Amino acid sequence: MFHSLKALFTAEEIESEKRSFIISEFGFRFINQRREFDRQYGRNLNKVFEYREMCDYKTMFEADETISKFCKDSDKEFVDEIERYLRSVSWLEE
Repeated sequence: MFHSLKALFTAEEIESEKRSFIISEFGFRFINQRREFDRQYGRNLNKVFEYREMCDYKTMFEADETISKFCKDSDKEFVDEIERYLRSVSWLEE
């Protein structure tokens, strides 16, 4: 999900480095302001990011099958939607 957002930001010429900035800016710019993406993509992105943080930094957290399936399904749908958007912008067709 993160790398698809980096591709989106690169296409839109938005400078970014930190994951937290990219996630919040996606929500602000592409969901709230421009309404290019449904709010569910922002919610799923935040939830997957939260699970990633918990897996990386909490010693007693273990992702179960439900969390794993949610992350995998959300990732596929999110990346497909970003790809759809990128294909729809005119500069890619030139």
